[in-house]
Amino acid sequence: MLDSRTSRLLPLTLAFAAVTTPLASASQEAASAVQAALPHFAAAADVPVAVVRATYHVASGTLTRAATPTGLGTSAVSTSCFENTQNFGQWSLFTQHDELVDWGVKTCGLSGVVDSFTVSYRTLAVDTSLGGPGAALTVAIYAGTTGFGQTGTELLRLSLTGLPGATGNEPPGTEPVVDLTIDLSDAPLLLPDGPIGWGITNDDGLTGPRITFAPNASLGTIDALDVHRPGPATAGNYIGTFNFIGASLGSLWVVVNEDDGSVAASTQIENGTGANPLALDSFSEPRIGRNWVSVIDLAIHPIPDASLLALSTGGTPPLSTSMGELLIDPGGIIRLQVALGPHAVAIPLDLGLVGLGLRAQGLVSGSGLRLLTNAIDLTIGF
Repeated sequence: MLDSRTSRLLPLTLAFAAVTTPLASASQEAASAVQAALPHFAAAADVPVAVVRATYHVASGTLTRAATPTGLGTSAVSTSCFENTQNFGQWSLFTQHDELVDWGVKTCGLSGVVDSFTVSYRTLAVDTSLGGPGAALTVAIYAGTTGFGQTGTELLRLSLTGLPGATGNEPPGTEPVVDLTIDLSDAPLLLPDGPIGWGITNDDGLTGPRITFAPNASLGTIDALDVHRPGPATAGNYIGTFNFIGASLGSLWVVVNEDDGSVAASTQIENGTGANPLALDSFSEPRIGRNWVSVIDLAIHPIPDASLLALSTGGTPPLSTSMGELLIDPGGIIRLQVALGPHAVAIPLDLGLVGLGLRAQGLVSGSGLRLLTNAIDLTIGF
């Protein structure tokens, strides 16, 4: 139950209206009941208020205030490339446990690796430093979201408590704005360009997201939000797509930061003195979060029965052996893989690997004969 300060919230006289909803078309009475329970604007939302900034670090599960994400591997640069932030401070306190899902189209043209994103909220919950519970909400990120119940694939869901809150003594409509950055630098998301979605769930009945102007053609947003009751969002709990009639504010504030891809994944053939056959070839670049695919030409061997791919942390000056020239450091081998067809090596989605150099070399065996191939130098990147 909300405390007495809920009187500071004006019911939406222009209340959330159905854009497209089977519920509304089937029953106007049901649609009216849904609208009655949907978001409210805060009173005097255009009054300047304090802005609190905080960062939640996913890898450690810790919250810091007045901080920006550490972000990024040492070679990486983060770029804010999706900014849905046009807002004068309005916010929406909607039904507890509902999830509002917004969507747009990301066209960053960068690496597709998201190392942080920021949401913004206002709250009536008293801050933990003053003996209160702090704000509580759930945030979610989706890929392939097109709205109207089509949520796509959930990539991340975080239920957070003890977040920065209010003092409890603010004048009506002046509760602080909190910009909450989710730091994914040690656990980034692979979010390709295209349709994306983001969701907010009001977990405590006291906390709601800032809402932004819509539609925004450059971001692919429209003046509407999907409502799922209760969250988390599924096809089965979608109750409709709604907007604020006439207000052009049916979108959720969010900023997505993506690594700019300045460290490009690359491969280069290395073949010592040229004594080994050029039989190892790369079919893709060694990008984090993806497979590096290579193939070894078995035709160099008269009776092949297997190929082996060795991946090492370094190379060595050509060392002549009965199999050909050894071009990798045997003491640095981190992976051995046997196959008859292509070799696929999964590279973790780990920003700490960006810029790392490795060397691969192949070997074809059969009937007691072993032949070494050329090597390939790899630089892991985007």
